[in-house]
Amino acid sequence: MAIAERLMVLDPTIGPDAGGLELAQRPASLRGKTVGLMENSKPNSDHILAYVGEILQERYGVAELVFASKGDSSTSAPNETLDDLVRRCHFAVTGIGD
Repeated sequence: MAIAERLMVLDPTIGPDAGGLELAQRPASLRGKTVGLMENSKPNSDHILAYVGEILQERYGVAELVFASKGDSSTSAPNETLDDLVRRCHFAVTGIGD
């Protein structure tokens, strides 16, 4: 038996579930919107997102920036943090550092 006949290749990827998540509608404009900026506590992630926030305000008219932190890059954000962003912001941007 040749090696090629004994080789089994497994594909670890999966496709999306039918009827899965639906993307939120995109706003027609960012002018006057409140944006959440959540960093993951890695070095410089807060600086990167602060710069993104400046660009969003200067170029696109974003009215307010709400900064948040996951507190730990290896875990999900606390529910309280996510709930606060949902309550206060029109949309959010997350970012990493290093």
